Amino acid sequence: NIRFKMVTNGWHFERAGEDLVAARKQLIGIAFSLDGATRAAHDAHRGAGSFDRLMKALALCEATRLPFQFNVLLRRDTLGEMERIAVLAARLGALRVNFGAM
Repeated sequence: NIRFKMVTNGWHFERAGEDLVAARKQLIGIAFSLDGATRAAHDAHRGAGSFDRLMKALALCEATRLPFQFNVLLRRDTLGEMERIAVLAARLGALRVNFGAM
């Protein structure tokens, strides 16, 4: 009966999807790490294919109504992406975007 949040880059999210749906009453939300609003920008930091895996994880969240948000680390290369990231987040149904400094 403990409520929880989780942070993930979404790489292996499909492995936990069923468990998260089963724990929906305890799940406060999922925070996905995001490094850019495009495949190229995100994959430059997370590796080839990471943006596509993240989009699959978000589709699972949407289909199962799991609440999610984005965590974005502010760096020189992400500063110019802030507005595009916010628009992407709104389009995908994110509850919020957290921009944080290192």
